[in-house]
Amino acid sequence: MSPERHLTIEGAWNVRDIGGLETHHGKRVKRGLIYRSGALSDLTPAGIQQFQTLGIQTICDMRSVEEAQTAPDYLPPNVQYFHEPLDTEDNQLERLLSILIFRRRLKKIMLRTYTRVMVDRNAPLMGRILRRLADPQNRPAIIHCSAGKDRTGVLTALLLGLLGVPESTIIADYTQTNLAYERIAELAANLLQRIAFLGVRPHHVHPLIVADAAVMQYTLNHIKERYGSISDYLTTAAGLDEITLQQLRDDLLE
Repeated sequence: MSPERHLTIEGAWNVRDIGGLETHHGKRVKRGLIYRSGALSDLTPAGIQQFQTLGIQTICDMRSVEEAQTAPDYLPPNVQYFHEPLDTEDNQLERLLSILIFRRRLKKIMLRTYTRVMVDRNAPLMGRILRRLADPQNRPAIIHCSAGKDRTGVLTALLLGLLGVPESTIIADYTQTNLAYERIAELAANLLQRIAFLGVRPHHVHPLIVADAAVMQYTLNHIKERYGSISDYLTTAAGLDEITLQQLRDDLLE
């Protein structure tokens, strides 16, 4: 969890390099190839220059169509942009209303969202993004959603697990998003303004804002129990072949 993995990019937040983490096998994830972040809609010209310095070739945006249209990414020139919206079968207003109705059960809702929605229902999406990342021409790449916590967190956990990073390290990396807690709370507050007249405040939705280690552990357990392993999940539900998995291991480990 070295500090140098965290990047300060003007107009972006929750940005970090997934590299630098050690694996079970004594190897290390290479730095400078895959980054993760929150939304890139507020990038400044200086931030654009910083991304160009990193050599970013590809941006994978996991936000919904609604989110991407409301606040489109500010893209560096000559960068490939892939919009890969995660399927939730609802819209932002419906999610806010569900928060209002079920806020006493938010922890259970989060567990279901991570496992049944992101892992199970969106397995083909996870496979498509990882297939893109396996292509050397698409790297360095940055993966992001709105907060860089949930959707980005699950995809990153899958990739790190495939590379042999221990579960404890995957979970610790996931919780590093809590360093951006104030920014995520601010994002949530902006969304909740739409139903503020109903008395919902950010502290009511704390489980949606915090990167809870227990949620990621539950998700990793779900993958093992239902699919056997992350590799098995990727070659079955996510639709990847062993050649692609080995390409990721060969290119992203040192």
